[in-house]
Amino acid sequence: MKSSGTARNAVLLSAFVMPGAGQLLQGRPVAAAFFGGGFLASFTACLAFTGRVLWVYYCLGFAPERVDGTGNMLPAAAAAVISLFVALILYAAGLVDTVAAQRRASRMAQEAAARRLAGL
Repeated sequence: MKSSGTARNAVLLSAFVMPGAGQLLQGRPVAAAFFGGGFLASFTACLAFTGRVLWVYYCLGFAPERVDGTGNMLPAAAAAVISLFVALILYAAGLVDTVAAQRRASRMAQEAAARRLAGL
């Protein structure tokens, strides 16, 4: 873990840049890969499913002969909502993990300082 000067930066990076960026700043690459990669994968899936729903919707209106089958958008819409929900859960979990790791590091530093003072 880095010094306490990066505490605010780690949380801000995770909140406003990308989930996993704060963990990377804290020196935890495995957590950064998990939260960042999971968020990117689920958000990309959400965009892909949303694009499929829009494609079917506009094809039904302007070119119904291009829609295969019945034009049922429900499976793609449900998948879009589920993948968005997963992305939001990973985003929130990444923030909680960043704050918890920073608090743990701060507590360990305080305990070490107290032991040094007690030894004087």
